[in-house]
Amino acid sequence: MPEAASDDEFDSGPEIDEPPSETWPLCGSHAVPHSRDTDASIDSDGSAQSIEIPGIYGLLSDRLWRSKTESEIARLQPQEVMDYLQECAEGREGLDAFQFLGFIWATRERCDHHVVLVCLKCLLCVCVQLPGTIMILQELHFESKHPETGRCEEDEIDLLHMLMLGLLGSFEAMFFLVRYRSIVYSGMYRLDLEKLNNIPDFVRPGPVIFGRVYNMLCYSTMCWSSLHLLYHAPNMLEMILNCVALDFMVEMDNMMVTSADYHKLQKHIMDEKQRNEQLHRSGLPPKRGHSEPKRRSRSICFCHNLWSTLHLLFLLIIMVNCLPGMSFLITGLVQLLASCGRPCTHTLLWPLSIVSEFWDEAFRVTEAV
Repeated sequence: MPEAASDDEFDSGPEIDEPPSETWPLCGSHAVPHSRDTDASIDSDGSAQSIEIPGIYGLLSDRLWRSKTESEIARLQPQEVMDYLQECAEGREGLDAFQFLGFIWATRERCDHHVVLVCLKCLLCVCVQLPGTIMILQELHFESKHPETGRCEEDEIDLLHMLMLGLLGSFEAMFFLVRYRSIVYSGMYRLDLEKLNNIPDFVRPGPVIFGRVYNMLCYSTMCWSSLHLLYHAPNMLEMILNCVALDFMVEMDNMMVTSADYHKLQKHIMDEKQRNEQLHRSGLPPKRGHSEPKRRSRSICFCHNLWSTLHLLFLLIIMVNCLPGMSFLITGLVQLLASCGRPCTHTLLWPLSIVSEFWDEAFRVTEAV
């Protein structure tokens, strides 16, 4: 006679990576159980279908940019994501206007009057950060006070200025690399935005993905702008002030989120936790969304290639920023030792002449268009 199933089977739960259904109260239409070791999507018959990411983009995956802690956050389950977002709300950091728009967009039935305000904030960021930086660059480029930077003028040598230029250029390259990671992987941007496995039900992924793409483009533009301003500044004071002003423009979307916004997110998460506990005690099954495996597989590959392409763009800008600075230092020190303290400006400024010619050609193409 077969034995009846014991109660321990239901109390202990399955001992696998995928949590039981009771731990998915906030899955909505974005959560699909997944393995932590392989990239796979769920096929229509329930079987796992691996997703291959071809080409050079696999070398620039988000996994290489994330630290160990950030990778663990990207693999969190939706219930654990709520705890992480609650910590961000309590610490009043990591949430910008685009992330908050994704939050209130999903809960707009309770705060319709606030959606318009946040949309205006995001629109202001879009109209100021990226286009404003480009317009400032065009104005500074066409009104440059020193277009003759490639000439050899022995009477106007400022060796200290050139050495500081090399030091600042090298420092900015390292500084931008650290800041880029802190901006791209802050708040909701640390979640799994490739497979959208752990996006909670009270967050719309669309505004979050757009915000991350825009922040990556904006920060890459600011890095290139700092390079241009650094190599065209007439003195060291303008070098530093211009770079600080550009960094302030990039931080606009973070400064537009107030303490009341963080408090709103924190209160909503606490209410969701209480509601889920009541549903769990009453024995009601959690709401599960309907996934579309084929479209989901294409979206995963698209998001992966998108993030990798933006990472590649930023790395190229970092190289352009770092190589001329190091060239200034090495060439300047060599010429300083070879000519007893009087290096030729033409030899010292050959990296700057290359950058200037590139900018001239870029703006000439822009005017033609």
